[in-house]
Amino acid sequence: MRVPLLVLLAAVVAFLWWLAWPVLVGLAGLMFAAAMSAFVLRYLSSAWRVLTSKLADGPSPVSASVDEPAFAHYLAGQVWRDYAAVLADTVIAVSRPAMLLGAGATQMLVGGWQAILLAPIWLAVVTGLLAAAVGCAVVVLLVSGVYAVIAGLATVAQFAGVGLMRGLDGALVSVRRTRPACPHPGCYRSFPRPEHTCPRCGAAHRDLRPGRHGALRRMCRCGAGLPTSVLLGRSRLAASCPHCHRPLAGSIGHAPLVHMPIVGGPAAGKSTYAHLAIGALREGEGRVHFSDPREAETFAARLAALRQGGRVPRTPVELPQATVLDVELNGAGRCLLYLFDPPGEHYTTSDRIGWQRYLDLAGGMLVIVDPLSLEGVRRSLTDAEVERLADVTSSAEDPAHVIDRLVGALRTRPDGGRLDRVAIVVTKIDAIRRTSVGQPLADGFGPGSVAADQVRDWLSWVGWGNPMRTLDRTARQVRYFGSGLDLPSERLVEPLRWLAEGSLQGRRGWDRVAPVVGLAAEPVSAAAEHTDEVPLHHRLLRRGLLGAVWLFTVASVAILLSVAAILIWRIILP
Repeated sequence: MRVPLLVLLAAVVAFLWWLAWPVLVGLAGLMFAAAMSAFVLRYLSSAWRVLTSKLADGPSPVSASVDEPAFAHYLAGQVWRDYAAVLADTVIAVSRPAMLLGAGATQMLVGGWQAILLAPIWLAVVTGLLAAAVGCAVVVLLVSGVYAVIAGLATVAQFAGVGLMRGLDGALVSVRRTRPACPHPGCYRSFPRPEHTCPRCGAAHRDLRPGRHGALRRMCRCGAGLPTSVLLGRSRLAASCPHCHRPLAGSIGHAPLVHMPIVGGPAAGKSTYAHLAIGALREGEGRVHFSDPREAETFAARLAALRQGGRVPRTPVELPQATVLDVELNGAGRCLLYLFDPPGEHYTTSDRIGWQRYLDLAGGMLVIVDPLSLEGVRRSLTDAEVERLADVTSSAEDPAHVIDRLVGALRTRPDGGRLDRVAIVVTKIDAIRRTSVGQPLADGFGPGSVAADQVRDWLSWVGWGNPMRTLDRTARQVRYFGSGLDLPSERLVEPLRWLAEGSLQGRRGWDRVAPVVGLAAEPVSAAAEHTDEVPLHHRLLRRGLLGAVWLFTVASVAILLSVAAILIWRIILP
C-alpha cells in the first residue's frame, strides 16, 4: 500500500512541476545570467588589475632579460604572459565559488527525501550553471581569439619594423665596413659590435641593436632609453670592448676604422715621423681629434720639443696601445684611425711580431726605413760624414731583416698576408742630405714635386732592391715617401693620406648618414622612469589591449545573453 502511495505522490509532484516548467526554465535562465555576470565581472576586474598595473612586480611581473640588462619589448612575450595572468586569476577566483554553489545546491535540494519535491529545482540550478560554464568558455574563446589576432598582428608589425631597422643598420655598417676592433694591448680583437654603456647606471649592453628589446629604443633596467641604431645616435653612447671591457673611442662603429701599423727597427724614426705627420695634419687640411684628451696634451708637448731640436722619448717596450684619431681628410672622408707605434724591438724577432695581433687586421702599413741603417749607405760614408752625423741616432737593425720577418708573420693570416697598400717612408732626409750618398735626395721634396720615383730609385741605387721586390709581391700598391724635420707639411701628410684613401675606397660619404632623425638628439630622455615601474611602452600597450578586452567581452556577453533570452522566451511562449 505504501509503494502505490509514493508512486502516486511522485506522479502528482511531477504533474505540478510540469505545470510550473516555465518557472524552472526561468530559474535556469536566472542562474545562467547570474553566473555569467559574476564570471564576466571577475574577468574584467582581473584584466583591469593586471593590465593597469605600473609596478614591475605586479600581478604579472615584468623583469629585465637574463642576457641583457634591459626590458624586452612588450610584444616579445609579456603580452602573452599578461593574458595568461588574467585567465589564471579569473579561473581561480570563480571556480571555487561555483563548485561550492553546486555542492551546496546538491546537498540542500537532493540530499534526502526532499529530492522528491525539489529535484526539478536542483536540475534547473545545475543546468543554469552548466550553461553558464559553456557560455563563459565561449566568451573566453571569442575574446582570446580576438586578443590573439590583435596581439599577433601587432607582434608581426613590431618584428617587421625590427627587421627593417636591423637591416638598415646592418647595411650601413656593411657599406661603411666599420667592423670595430679593440686598440688595447693584449686584446686587439675584432668584433661585430661593441658593448655600449648606459649613461645612467653604467650597465653594459652587449647587443644594442634593433631586436626583441626594441626597434628604435631599448629600455635599460634603470629606466633609461637607449638608441638601438647608428641611424638614431647609438655612437653617442660610451662604448667598450666586449672581450676586455676597456673603453673605446666615441665614434667606434660609426666612422670607418683604419688600422695603420708603423713598422721599423729600433731608432728608425717611427715615433718622430708619427708626431711630425699628425702635427702637420692637424695644422693643415682636414680635422683631427684625439679620442683621449690626455694623449693630445702629451702629443702637443712632444711635438713642440721635437721642433725645438729635442727628441721624442723612446717608446716603452710593452705592446702598444693604438693612438686613436678621429680624422676627416678633405676629399678622402672621415675615418677612425688606429695608429700603432710599437717599440722597434718588437720587430727584431719573429716571436715579437707574432704578439702584435693588430697586424692581422691591417690592410695597409707604414714601413719606416732609416737610411743610415742601410748597408750600402754605411759603406759609402766618409769619416768626415760619419763625424758630421754623430748627433743623429741611427738604427742598428737592417730594415731588410725587418721586412723579411714581417712578411713571414703576415703569411699566417687567412688572406696569406696580402696587403692593399704599403707606404715606404725614408726618414731623416734632413740628415742624409749632408752626405754625398744622400745628394740625390737633396731635391724633389718641395711643394708640388713628385718624390715617390726619386725615393724608390735612390733605395734601389743603394742596394735595397730585394726588400722592395718582396714588398711588391706582398702589397697591391707600394709607394715611396720621405720624412725630415725640414720637409713641408704636405710631404709629411702624404703617406697617411694615401693609406687612408686606400682604406676608405667605397666608403666615402657614408660617415655623414647618421644620425638623421630627431630621436637621436639625446640618447637618454630627461624624464627618468622609476626602476620599480614597467616601461612606458608596456603601459601604453596594456591600456590598448585592456580596451579591446573590455569591448569584445561586453559585446560577446551581450550577444550571448540576447540569444539566451530569445531561446527562453520561445520555450516559454512557443
